[in-house]
Amino acid sequence: AFCWWALPVPAKPSWPRQWLARRAFLLVGLLPAALLAGFGAWRHAAPHRRSVERSLEAALGVGLSTGRVVHPRPGVVRLEGVVARVGGEVVATIPRVELETTAGEVRLRASGMEATPRAAALAAGLARDWLGEPHRFGRNVVVECEGEWQDAGDGPAAGADPRFALRGECVAAGNGRAIRVRPLADGGDAVVVRAFGATGDEPARIEIQATLARPVALGLVAAVLDRPWLAERLGAGAIVAGRCGLVLEEGMLRGTLAGSVDGVDLAACTRALAITAEGRARLDVASATLAGGRLVAAEASVGGGSGAIDRAALDVLMGVVGARPGPAWGGVGAARRVPYDALEARVTLDPAGLR
Repeated sequence: AFCWWALPVPAKPSWPRQWLARRAFLLVGLLPAALLAGFGAWRHAAPHRRSVERSLEAALGVGLSTGRVVHPRPGVVRLEGVVARVGGEVVATIPRVELETTAGEVRLRASGMEATPRAAALAAGLARDWLGEPHRFGRNVVVECEGEWQDAGDGPAAGADPRFALRGECVAAGNGRAIRVRPLADGGDAVVVRAFGATGDEPARIEIQATLARPVALGLVAAVLDRPWLAERLGAGAIVAGRCGLVLEEGMLRGTLAGSVDGVDLAACTRALAITAEGRARLDVASATLAGGRLVAAEASVGGGSGAIDRAALDVLMGVVGARPGPAWGGVGAARRVPYDALEARVTLDPAGLR
């Protein structure tokens, strides 16, 4: 028969064993938890935030400050309240940036950005470095950003929609590298740049295919191309649209382009010349061909509303280009500055010359 009183009674644990068990529990259980909590607190502390800022500053070549650094999951860093500065000037503010890094790729997402043309120039400079320095940038890069442009300029650019939502893909394949920039939403706009044979600071060959159906501020285009004189001579308030297919090889540019520049500032165009003009105009390029770094053929027209121009400029047009005066020329007399109600001109360049 089974008798409960016949079961063996467990021995009472000794005090040394209890002490050892408690210490083991503290070491194995609570201590790692405390270390993890301390490490998490350090990752949210100012020293760690500053360490992340310094790493990004070294990679981007721009001053950065952040309000908060968060690690939502392994391999992902989220920066909040980001401010980018160049030479002390604020070029971009971004409420939230998420950076995800893997062995072969870097993904960056930025939302709510407020950026100036100088920020666009900075991004374009990094893209050129990525194309020409594979030893420095070994990973593919995908960037998605949305926000608004600031200080785009006056004129037509001031009335353009400042919002943007773009995706950039930087991909290496064989001995070539390519960058593609397009809107996040489906659309016809896209810029594709391919570089081949990057052995030094510059690739041996660069191919550019671009389509801009939606007008873009000329100031932004000049900043991206690192050609500030475009905005200085045509006016930063102008807007640009068009397409191009170009190849840069051995320092020579060849290819074709077509498009328009609306809101050209005639005062800016003539500022460095002996003649002056006032008003705004639109330049339409039906086609243009470059070979050996030179413009060899073009079909273009210029039109605009009211303005004024020096009589010397009209004399040049009649004497050099072969323009013919219309019926209103007789009423100009000896006036040095000639006002006009409308401006229109057509230019053709071909093997026969300019006319």
